[in-house]
Formats: sequence, C-alpha cells, structure tokens
Amino acid sequence: MAKFISIDTTDELRGKILVGTDKIFAVMPGDGETGGGNIATMATIFHTGLADHIVLTASTGTGTELATAINSAITANPGGVLSIVRTGASQATPLVVSDVIVA
Repeated sequence: MAKFISIDTTDELRGKILVGTDKIFAVMPGDGETGGGNIATMATIFHTGLADHIVLTASTGTGTELATAINSAITANPGGVLSIVRTGASQATPLVVSDVIVA
C-alpha cells in the first residue's frame, strides 16, 4: 500500500492534494453525512475515524467512480511512497475533482 495518494483537483484553493493512507479509515461515495447523500457527485475519505473526513466533489463522473479510483490508488504500489488517483484524464470524459472540503 502506498504511503500517500495524490489527487489532482481544479479547486483554486487546494490544487493537488496529498492524503496519508496510514490514517484512512474508509472511502465511500457520497457526502459523508448520515445516509450518504450526494452519491451522484461526491466521495468522502474518512481519515482517522468517522469524525475527520475529506469530501471531494466531482464535476464530471460520479461519486462512486471517484471512490473507486481512490480505493484503487490506496491498494496500488505496495511499499511505495506515492500513488496517483487515476481520474481517466486521457479518456473522453475524465473525472474532474472541482471542490475539496476538509472537515
């Protein structure tokens, strides 16, 4: 498992973000609230438990696709330092992360 994952965003305040994988509790589609709303556009990384989380909004693609890409990056590159979340930038319709909220 990689030690960090890198996620490219178009968020003007954050740009590319790095997340330490050693503290990731879960990755799920949705906004991280009870009931997991906004699955169509959001994915949440629960970091060090359920109280701390990072909510990512995809302006293209779905929250489920984004969560899948994040989970794939976490399990890729065993023993490596950095794994990049592949958003399909070379595809006709790539995932674009447009907003990041750290709560």
